[in-house]
Amino acid sequence: LATDGPKGSSDVAFDSRGFLYTVGDDGILLRFAPPDYDVATVVANLGGRTMGLAVDRDDAILACVHGLGLCAV
Repeated sequence: LATDGPKGSSDVAFDSRGFLYTVGDDGILLRFAPPDYDVATVVANLGGRTMGLAVDRDDAILACVHGLGLCAV
């Protein structure tokens, strides 16, 4: 697992393919690929601090973003 991930990560979520998603205090949503989870790919800039992440049944990323509410990525 990568040791240089986002600072202040508040939550992680996995999709049905095993990808790990997390977001730091800066609002940058990152995806880490299995099996080693050692390379991060920027997925989106959510524009603020998140209060939680989830993945729906269609593998859409849902993030509760401070000041914006629930956002789908």
